[in-house]
Amino acid sequence: MRDKLVDYKSATLELARIVAETELPEDKYEHTKRVVRYTYDIALRECCLQDEEILCLVLAYLHDVIEDGGERAEEYIKEYFGDMVLECVLLLTHRKDEETYPEYIDRVLAGPRAVQYVKRADMKDHLCQKETLTPKLKEKYLGVLDKFM
Repeated sequence: MRDKLVDYKSATLELARIVAETELPEDKYEHTKRVVRYTYDIALRECCLQDEEILCLVLAYLHDVIEDGGERAEEYIKEYFGDMVLECVLLLTHRKDEETYPEYIDRVLAGPRAVQYVKRADMKDHLCQKETLTPKLKEKYLGVLDKFM
């Protein structure tokens, strides 16, 4: 039984990778791969449960798919991963026309721990990318990062 569960988790993670790779532009997918690595590090450091670790990694792959992917991205996530994963990805999706960045961060912080880990990893990657980090973006991320600690 345990082997089937491990196979299922591996297959779920691989499906998330495939959806991200298929739906995202190449530069966004490269960012996503870095966020997956950072999320894994955060999840290990925070000692989360193994099931939560898989959710963290799935969310790391899918975190930008609705915002930057194709028009059917939300539908794919719901169909392949279910309502709970879709709700988490929607928490990670900044609705720029409906909320300010601090409001978005407050929404993320009210969500599950896995969502918070992925957002922390996402901000870490943006802060590490010196060639694309503008002073305005740096200020935006550093202005809310302490809320995650």
